Amino acid sequence: MKKKVAVAISRAHIFLAIMAGVMLLAFGIQLIRQDYRDHLMSAQTDTAEDAKAAMRALESRIFAMELVANRLATYIAISPDIPDRLLKDAASALVERHPEIKSIALAPDLIVSHVAPLEGNEGVIGLDYGKVPSQLGSVARSYRDGAPVLAGPVQLVQGGRGYILRYPVFVPTETVVGQRFWGVISVVLSEQGLLGAETMEKHFDGTLNFALREVGDHGRTRNMLFGDPGLFQTDAIVENASFLKSRWELAAMPAGGWPTVSPNALKIAIAVIAAALVLGGMIFLIRRLALQIERSRSLLVHAVEALDEGFVLYDENDRLTLCNSRFAEYYKTDRNLLLGVRFKTLIRIAAKNGQFIEGVGREKDWVEERMEAHRNGTVLLEELDDGRTLKVAENRTPEGYIVGVHADITAQIKARQQAEEANRQKSEFLSNVTHELRTPLTVISGYAQLLGERSFFPQLSQLTDALSGKSPDIETARAAADDYATAIATQSNRIFGSAKHMLSMVNELLDWAEVERGHIHLVPESVSPAEITENALEELRAQAGAKGLDLIFDCTDTPVHADPQRLKQVLYNLVGNAIKFTEKGRITVRAETFEDATVFSVTDTGCGVADHDLERIFERFQQVDGSDHRAHGGFGLGLAITRQLVELHGGTISASSVLGRGSCFTFDIPNAPEETGEDTDLDSARAA
Repeated sequence: MKKKVAVAISRAHIFLAIMAGVMLLAFGIQLIRQDYRDHLMSAQTDTAEDAKAAMRALESRIFAMELVANRLATYIAISPDIPDRLLKDAASALVERHPEIKSIALAPDLIVSHVAPLEGNEGVIGLDYGKVPSQLGSVARSYRDGAPVLAGPVQLVQGGRGYILRYPVFVPTETVVGQRFWGVISVVLSEQGLLGAETMEKHFDGTLNFALREVGDHGRTRNMLFGDPGLFQTDAIVENASFLKSRWELAAMPAGGWPTVSPNALKIAIAVIAAALVLGGMIFLIRRLALQIERSRSLLVHAVEALDEGFVLYDENDRLTLCNSRFAEYYKTDRNLLLGVRFKTLIRIAAKNGQFIEGVGREKDWVEERMEAHRNGTVLLEELDDGRTLKVAENRTPEGYIVGVHADITAQIKARQQAEEANRQKSEFLSNVTHELRTPLTVISGYAQLLGERSFFPQLSQLTDALSGKSPDIETARAAADDYATAIATQSNRIFGSAKHMLSMVNELLDWAEVERGHIHLVPESVSPAEITENALEELRAQAGAKGLDLIFDCTDTPVHADPQRLKQVLYNLVGNAIKFTEKGRITVRAETFEDATVFSVTDTGCGVADHDLERIFERFQQVDGSDHRAHGGFGLGLAITRQLVELHGGTISASSVLGRGSCFTFDIPNAPEETGEDTDLDSARAA
């Protein structure tokens, strides 16, 4: 199956590569054609711009020449005698703006009488146009047309070649109404200055070819001023203008003709080949990436499936597109059946089936609330019908998808509840500590205050009276002193008892602090259970006797491996508790040796402990009655410390009880190792 899929993928990619190659070839050809068209259009545009610039420059110069000539002709019409300064100023202004203009000459009756600038043009003075056939034609045409005429190029008298603007001048006659021909004004333009220096440079360096002509009626050439006339018979760019009462045409074309091939054809071909190679590589890379994507998708599905929490993904239309089995298990269905199901449909079915506790009895409202949280990405808790609690966190991705994680936080909730319970117990413990310490402190403070009050002791007054007379009554004074001493001793004993009680509670707190920090270190040795038990009971016998309780013990002498002080503390705590909670009867302590350990038991005939309280009486701060008004005092640390001490010895402790009949606490301590003969000899030697 995998081989068939690989063959199909390979064929598809080969077909895709062939199609891509054909498309690239067609695209390359089209690109070359387009590049040629763009190149041709660019050349034509550039040539047209050059032609327009040349024509504008020509128009500007002709207009300036014509304007100066017209001003001079106007002056001549008023006064035929023109001052030399006027001509010189006009010529200077014109040449300053257009350096390519060489001179201005006045020729009344066609004989040059004035020229400016004079320097370099002295030979022109006295020139008779009627005797110069090369120039007479243009003069005659200007006279005949009654309008300025641009002629050239002609050989100039002052040397070189150039173009001449002939401006005919007519002045009023004195006797006959009308005008008579006065002569001409000639403005000489250098040959290079006709179209401007930049245009002429392009023409002569072989970049562009220009041709200028004056067009007459029917589009025929009237006067060819510059360039090859054949240029007008080609597809050259032709710029038109009208001045000097004529139409002028300027043709322009690249010197080598218009381009015939794309200048970038080779580059484009190389680029197309490179693109084909890159595209081919990309196609095979895409094939590889497609396989990797499929592998990644499979890996993602498996990774999501391996999550301990429920995972779900909804598309932009809120349809389920991906989830794992844990999520499907929350909804009690197969995950494949959930694909494509809308979120609202999913929760509506779940609410109808009673799978969520909050939705029971209020399905419609719960569905709307759940939809609102789903849209807003609100984190919420959902309680399932099987008792589990889910933390649902949903967020929207930039693509509009919604991803959700349904985490089972039942254990965390229980842990939080336990922490809250521990905090409550701590608060209760602190309240108990305050209460327990306040009682003996109140007793100590009260009796200490009474000791300072003389009126509280009548015996002191009796003693004072017996000694204040002239003849003191010694016997009465002695009796009063004894009574006073007895009263002081009584109050002192009460203070001592309260202080001793408070000291025992403080020691209990210090012991627990040591246990919590792990600072209790045992010093185990071989200890006699009977001896340790007898010592512990001896200290508690008076307390038991005060309540009328019998203390009985039956203990083995087989040594155990224990810290004597800590073992005695364990027995003291257990027997002390038994005395505290027993009002009548007896308390029995036994120690029985077994193979590896000695089992101690403390049995009383007290009030007993309910079964549901047996598990927690060994916890810290725990008491069956934890209120401030309980019948029996204490911090609730004695049994917790006892358990820690037993476990440090490597033993265990347990309790059994019948409510109203009594309790039995049992713990075991490892036996002491048997002494070898060598150890006995060594002990004898040490004793000697």
